[in-house]
Amino acid sequence: MYNASVGTSSQTNAAANKRDYAQKSTATKKRLVRFFYALLLNKICVKNCSQLTPRWQKFYHITKKLFKQSRRDGVKNQLFKDRLKSVERFTDEFLISKYSHKMSATASMFMRLQVRETTKSGRGHRFSMDEKMFSLSLYIKSPKCYRMLSTLFTLPYKRTLNALLSTVTIRPGICSLVMDVLKENVKKLKPIERYCSILFDEMCLSSGLNYNSSVDIIEGFVDFGTHRNQNFGDHVLVYMVRGIKKKFKQPISYTFFQGATNQYELVRQLKEVIAEIHKTGLTVVATIYDFYEIEVRRENGNIERLPIIHLFDVPYLMKCTRNNLLTKNLNFVTENTPKIAKLTDCHVMPDKIPKMKVRYSTQVFSQRVSAIISFLASKSVIDHEAAHTAELFLFFDKLFDSLNGSFTKLWRFLGKNEKPVKVPTLNNWITTIKGFQTLSKHLESNRIKSFLPRHLNQDSLESLFGGARSVSCQNPTCGLFVSSYKTLLLNNCVSSYSPGSNCEEFTESCLLTYKNLFSFSPSPNPTQSVLLSCDLPKKVAPYTDKITEDLKLLTLTYIAGFIIKNLNKI
Repeated sequence: MYNASVGTSSQTNAAANKRDYAQKSTATKKRLVRFFYALLLNKICVKNCSQLTPRWQKFYHITKKLFKQSRRDGVKNQLFKDRLKSVERFTDEFLISKYSHKMSATASMFMRLQVRETTKSGRGHRFSMDEKMFSLSLYIKSPKCYRMLSTLFTLPYKRTLNALLSTVTIRPGICSLVMDVLKENVKKLKPIERYCSILFDEMCLSSGLNYNSSVDIIEGFVDFGTHRNQNFGDHVLVYMVRGIKKKFKQPISYTFFQGATNQYELVRQLKEVIAEIHKTGLTVVATIYDFYEIEVRRENGNIERLPIIHLFDVPYLMKCTRNNLLTKNLNFVTENTPKIAKLTDCHVMPDKIPKMKVRYSTQVFSQRVSAIISFLASKSVIDHEAAHTAELFLFFDKLFDSLNGSFTKLWRFLGKNEKPVKVPTLNNWITTIKGFQTLSKHLESNRIKSFLPRHLNQDSLESLFGGARSVSCQNPTCGLFVSSYKTLLLNNCVSSYSPGSNCEEFTESCLLTYKNLFSFSPSPNPTQSVLLSCDLPKKVAPYTDKITEDLKLLTLTYIAGFIIKNLNKI
């Protein structure tokens, strides 16, 4: 009760103080008005209005009215200015809050950026991390388009984006920073979502050297992560993890080679990558490559008692099969079945169909029956809607052949002289089909009843290569690839899909985000990142004392000429 009375008394005192202040201000204004009137009369040497003539009294009253009107207009103008300033401050946030819920999060962020930074000078711009990463994604899509957009909108300069990239160091080999972040994010996945495959493939590069000042190293040599040599790198080998049950992809490491990848070095790197991925909590069950098998399956067939099946990239096998058919003939043998299946009452009459006989059902669900039905429907011999039935029959025919086919071992290519030619493509097909069968059994034993075979190809890796080319050029150097790789990794591997690219369009998320990388990234220490090679020659170029002396003289001459040229301009 005591507290309530104290609160009531304080409110009463505050109200009384406001009234006193209002009364004092009103009295002050009245005194100022009277002083103005007295000053006006004093200018004509009169102390009172009654001393004026009737005509001057009329002018005096008109002047008072004009003065009051001027005071009222001044107060209105001041109030309007104050209201206008408050409205201007309120309008920006009001408009953004009013329409932000109708936009996507990215569009709302871009609108806030333009409203906030457009009126500022170039040196006064300040951008958040989200805004920088959004600008970086625009730059990845097209550097030329980004330069054009920079003239229309307020966006970070290119040097700001380069400074952002330099804060994270990702060198060839297995990056401990990436593995630490990956290990933390894998903890959020369910056990059934941790099954994954490893993709690895090569990409051709252009030879060239580039000095990277952020890590104090010359890029362009062969670099395996653990050691380097003096040979120029013209190929990059990239390893990527791709989920089987859950849709995700994540680049793991890359190394630079000269020429084709060495078989033994590839096996060593693959073993190392698999071991590091297992430490993060992911379970590797398959490896996918598009070249030869190179003993990888036999070498790493049982790591930590987990069977790892080697598969070949199916789209690549299709391409190789087509290319072989350009110069060779394909001889294949299937079961000696008649060209046209003979349908009887046992095939179509419900009361005469043998329910337990498989051959009667497969002879109905066949390509031949589907073709006949489609032909009759197109000629209006039967109902045109029977074409849908024909499509169903053809679907089941292909499905049965793909899951129960026995003709792959009877394929063989024939050369121009009709003699059998050994082509690894057919053996790779057989290996891949058997690998899919083994993998499906293994996944089924681990409570994965179904999976999409399309997740077991190299489309994700081809998309990464396409993104690297779009950021830099068609054949980037080692230095350009390092920058592109880091940019794509920070930007969740976002790359523009091109209709002419060698992969399908898909949307898969990465397990890493730029926020994770920046939170785990240590302070840069260039001296720790320098990798020296013992086989580099000590003298990269011969020199003599005479050459050194000549260089000193030429340097002094150049500096003196530069100084004289600038003095003449003064």
